[in-house]
Amino acid sequence: MLHNSYISRDALNKASCPPPTGVGGRLRRASRYLKIIGCLLQGHDKNALDQTFPDTNRSRYQQAGFTIVEIVMVIVILAIISSVGITRFWGDNKQFTARQFADETLSALRYAQKLAVSSGCHIKADFVATGFTLMQRDITGCTNTANAFNVNVVSPSFDATSQYPLPTGVQWRFYTIDNDTGASILIGPPDFYFDNLGRPIDTATNTPYQNQVLRIDIGIELIDVFVESETGFVHL
Repeated sequence: MLHNSYISRDALNKASCPPPTGVGGRLRRASRYLKIIGCLLQGHDKNALDQTFPDTNRSRYQQAGFTIVEIVMVIVILAIISSVGITRFWGDNKQFTARQFADETLSALRYAQKLAVSSGCHIKADFVATGFTLMQRDITGCTNTANAFNVNVVSPSFDATSQYPLPTGVQWRFYTIDNDTGASILIGPPDFYFDNLGRPIDTATNTPYQNQVLRIDIGIELIDVFVESETGFVHL
């Protein structure tokens, strides 16, 4: 019966998926061969097997591919992404620089506020038009308002520096916001320090900021850094 219903090895290969690999793959392939042999033993002829396992003349891997339209669409999409991405990352990247500086300002002020609370010393954020510096009062009396801020406060991050220069091409502005009315008042670079309670204190008058929030606008798209007057909480 078997020789009358002979099916070639090529037909068997075309009737199944491309040979899988691994022990599990070999078992699955053996299972397919056993099913075909079972069909032969039951009296099925070659034509019946061809209908059960049609010969498409192409394997599954040979059928996989992309059309010309799909390839062209991918090329167009990549061209659009490249034209936008290259401009933003390698062209005018002022906004990315501003974002980085805003993050550095946020982290530095938070560090200064926490250090003031943990050490009990006054920590100053000395802002000027070109950047800001973190300073501490003289260690002989770090809470004595008569002592000057003459000790650099080195942050554990940002290359261990106490100075934070404003990047070239990045602008910033300073405001105070009234908590009651919400009105913003444009001011010059603020000069304040955090006391041992973590509150922002005006260096010139040694008095806390009352009922207002300090706002620092950085960059063209105005990335805001806020310092709350009541608690000294620094946030975006």
